[in-house]
Amino acid sequence: MTDSNYSHITIVADRSGSMSNIRTDAEGAINAFIQDQQKAEGRATLTLVDFDTEERFRVVFDDDLEGAPKYSLVPRGGTPLRDAIGLGIRQTGEKLACLDEDARPGNVFFVVQTDGQENSSVDWSQEAINELIKEHEEKFSWTFVFLATGPSAWQAAEMFKGTHMHSHNTVANSGGGNSHSHSVDYVSSNMAMTRGGHRIASYAATVDDLGNVAKRDEEVTAP
Repeated sequence: MTDSNYSHITIVADRSGSMSNIRTDAEGAINAFIQDQQKAEGRATLTLVDFDTEERFRVVFDDDLEGAPKYSLVPRGGTPLRDAIGLGIRQTGEKLACLDEDARPGNVFFVVQTDGQENSSVDWSQEAINELIKEHEEKFSWTFVFLATGPSAWQAAEMFKGTHMHSHNTVANSGGGNSHSHSVDYVSSNMAMTRGGHRIASYAATVDDLGNVAKRDEEVTAP
């Protein structure tokens, strides 16, 4: 039995050079997300990492959510997306495996935030990443969310075809105006509902500059 009152959240944030176009929105959205989750029901831990070609996996914070510092995004380099996801899954899995079974989180959320496609991974193939994601979705019931920004958002998501992250939990936005912030708010709201005892069947949606959400499936069922 796991602890139904405890959730773990891992955020893998793209800090590549192309993020410069939405740096302020992306940075503010992560900080707003953290603040919102601090108010949600139950205890939570947070692993926040970001990545680029100069540092493929930089751990910004890894502890109880309540102590999370303000995040600062400094864009640079390329996008080793697969490597960052693979390292994030491995680190999170190893961290949780060290806990006694009854002390493990009832909910594990793994959120990938990016504005582009893979262009510089060296250690992980797409096939290997998709198999790793599917294993953790099916065996451990992790919730993977792909939060994609810009006109190529849905194209980027196609890399993960065959996973629930692609079919149920891709959230895309135009990258213009406040669409990125609104899409992060939407993900945070769904996550808080899950932590409160609701089952979210699907996060899949497109979010526009005004915060309008075009759902791709029915997502909320009774607790």
